[in-house]
Order: sequence, then structure tokens, then C-alpha cells
Amino acid sequence: MENIFNTNNLFAQPSGPTAKEAVIFARVSSREQARGQSTTAQIMNCQQYCDSMGIKVIKIFNITESSTRGERKRFKEVLEFVKARKSKTLIIADCVDRIQRSFKETVELKDLAEKSVLEIHFLRDCLTITDHSTSSEQLRWNMSVLAAQAYVDSLRDNVNRSMQTNWSNGLWQSFAPLGYLNDEDEKQNAIITLDPVRAPLVKKMFEEYATGQYSVKSIAKWAHDNGLTLRKTPTKPERDIPTSTIHTMLQNPFYYGYMVVKGIRIKHIYPPLIDEILFERVQDILHGRCKLPAKSVYREKQFMFRGIVKCAHCGHTMTPEKHRKANGKEYSYLRCSHIAEGCSQKPIREDELLSQLEQELTVNCKLSDKALTYIRNLVQNDLEKENQFKLGTEKYVLKRITELKARKQRLTTAWADGDIDKESYEEAKKSTEQEIQEQEKIYNMYLETGTNILETMDNIEKIFENPLFFLKSSQIEVRSAFLRLIFANCYVDNKKARFSLKNKKSGF
Repeated sequence: MENIFNTNNLFAQPSGPTAKEAVIFARVSSREQARGQSTTAQIMNCQQYCDSMGIKVIKIFNITESSTRGERKRFKEVLEFVKARKSKTLIIADCVDRIQRSFKETVELKDLAEKSVLEIHFLRDCLTITDHSTSSEQLRWNMSVLAAQAYVDSLRDNVNRSMQTNWSNGLWQSFAPLGYLNDEDEKQNAIITLDPVRAPLVKKMFEEYATGQYSVKSIAKWAHDNGLTLRKTPTKPERDIPTSTIHTMLQNPFYYGYMVVKGIRIKHIYPPLIDEILFERVQDILHGRCKLPAKSVYREKQFMFRGIVKCAHCGHTMTPEKHRKANGKEYSYLRCSHIAEGCSQKPIREDELLSQLEQELTVNCKLSDKALTYIRNLVQNDLEKENQFKLGTEKYVLKRITELKARKQRLTTAWADGDIDKESYEEAKKSTEQEIQEQEKIYNMYLETGTNILETMDNIEKIFENPLFFLKSSQIEVRSAFLRLIFANCYVDNKKARFSLKNKKSGF
């Protein structure tokens, strides 16, 4: 940066050097500047000065480092090098702002100069700082630092204004979340696009987690098994996603169309990976607002014995999973993870385990009045939560349908008035109509869900007449809740179930 003060006219020229050995200090703020000739020009200028003054250059510091951010490690290296020498050392710099752009370094530099440890020559400023610098020289130094700091502050103001404008226009100004890519258009403007490899996997990860069948740790394993990895960077290779990063991703509204800026959600302009209904469903599960998997357009996988059955050999909880046979039939299995060394537990099909339990429970299971009341309240509470979720979803979907129909009408008006051409009108109209159809499907799906809930409440008394009716329920979450209610523990020894029921003291 050119100094704003014409020091040649205002002040006297500096006195000659009082030492004959020097280090050259050349600095740029970024790698982009370093790729140019900036430091080369600085070093040449400083070297010519030293040659003309008979000064020996003992070291050249060619530094790429910001003078306003971070700890300035390279700057400290220069000072440590100078302080380690037994004689006074000259620091030759092209101008003041190459060494400093704020007053935080002034105190240490001034102290070392007064102790005759160093002497600083700022060539373009025609200024030398020594142990006997006059008040006018100190003033010129301070004025040059002030000018450099004012320049930085002005840049910061311009950047902040630019960022505020971009945010208000829905533009993200940092590294894109996983599933998106930072790119440039034909005019070299920064843009964000969908990652063709990772975007479908990130979307699928949200859908899988929304089933309620995964913990954050297990969904991280799902990501590993399905090839969802972090992007390769200049300093790090492509690698697995840490569980903490998965947790952050699941809470990032960027994926459904909103970016968070200083704690405020702002709608961005980039294509969303998921919709808001799925995102909110994931938040409910993530923050424990859903104890059991609720009926959802995204729920595909459900397991009756999830978290209930343990391995009799090693004591670890057995993990449910689904497999499709060659004949097309799909079966649910319980499998031990074999974490303990030497565990030989074999997988068992859920239907085989259920058959054993039904035979035993027919003889051993009788629900008390307290248990029946508990179940009735459990079902009632679950239905109330479902109704709240359903009503909120219906309200959002109806609002969205209304907005889309209004958009369609505006498109028709714009085309009729000649504001848009027919091709653009047809394309926008088709896109809007497709989204209207999708939203109407979701709305109808929730209407059907409400009907099923009401039917369940109508038949609740019939269910109480036969406790094992729960194991015949078409709703897997009801079966799972029943088993959790009556079991004290349940183990599988090879393919044989061993379990005990809760005793009378617990009220069941």
C-alpha cells in the first residue's frame, strides 16, 4: 500500500545506519499475493539499498502472513532471530505496513530499538527507528501505522457491507456443506452446486435417520458403509465422517433451504436436498421429542425387537437388520455384533423369536389393571403427539399449496402481459404444477394417517381383552412397546429365547 503521507516534503531524511548487518523483511498477506511479484520486488528494493549503504544481508525473511489476524508466528521468528544475536541488527523493510498494520507491535519494536537490539529502516517512508529517534520520527512512524490501520479498517467495512448484501440476497459465503460443491460460473463468480456423488447419499442419510431406527453413531456407520465421506482437501485426504460432524449435519437447515447467519435463518438460493417436513422429523428424533417411530412418509424400516434382546453369550444388545432372499422375500434378523472376543452367537429371524415368545406368553402373561391403564395412557399420549405433528404438517402443506397456486396465477398473468416468453412460462408452470401435486399427495397421506389413528382408538377396549393382541398388531411400534412393558430381560442363546417378565411389585 502506498503511504498516504508525502513524507519527503514534511520531514528530514533519516540518518545513516549505525550497524552493518541486516535482515530483510518482505511480507504479503495471502498465497494469492505470494504468487505475484510482490515479495520479489520488496526484496530487490531492500537488497539494492543494503548494497548502496555497504550493509551485509545475513538473512532474508520472505513471509506470507496476515498482519491483522492470528498470532503472527513468522513475525515473532524475526524478532527472536534478532534478539538472539550479540550485536545490533538492522531490519530492512520496504515500508511500514509490510511490518505492521496496527499499534500492537509498536510497543515491542520500540522497546528493542531503545535497548539497541535492533534498528528499523522503512525505505519508501524514508524513516529510520533507532534508540535515539526524535519525536518527529516517532510521530511519522505512528502516523504511518495509523494510515495502514485505517486502510485495513476500510477494507473490513467494505467486506462487511458486501457480506451483508450477499446474505440478504441468499448467497452463502463460506465453504459449502457436505453434499454441495463450491464452484465458479463462466464469469468466475463463486457459486454453490449440488455434489453429484454425495448429495443423493446425504439425502438418503436424512431419510434413514428419520425412520427412528438409528442413533447418531449408527447412522455414522451407515454413512461409512454406503461410501459417504468427507471431501478431499489440499491438506487432508478423503476420509470417514466423524460422528460429531454427522450430528452437526443433521441439524443444519441449509439442506432444506435456509442458512444460519449470526444465529438468524435466511432463505438461500441453492437447491435444497430435503424438505422441511423431513428436517423437522429428524430434529424431533435427534432431540428426543419422539420416543417411538411415528407414522411418516419417510419411515421404511421398523424393528420390533430393537434394543430389547441381548446376546446370552456376551451380553451385548443384538442389532436388527433386514435381508432379502433370492426369491424376493424380505426377513428381519437379530444379529450379535461379536464385540466380545470368542462370541459364537448366530443370527435369529425375528419371526422365529416371536413364535417362541407367543407360545410362552400364552401361558405366563397376564396383565394387571395397572398395566392396562399404563398402556391406555401410553397409546393416548402417542396419538396426541401424532395429532399435533399431523395438524402442524397439514397447516404447512396447505399454506404451501396456496402459495404455489398463487405463483401459478402470477405466471399466467406475467405471460399474458408479455413480461416472460412462452418457453419460460411453460417451464415454470410445469415445475409449479409438479410441486403442487407432490404437496397434495403429502396432505392426503396425512389425512389417511389420521383415519388409522381414530380406528386404533375405537378398538382400544377390544385390545385390552387379550394382551397378546398387541403381538398381532399391524403397528410394529405397538408390538415393541408391549414387549418393553412386560420384559424384565430377554436373551437369545443360539436360537433359543430366554426371558423373564416384570414381577408383580412393578405392577405388571
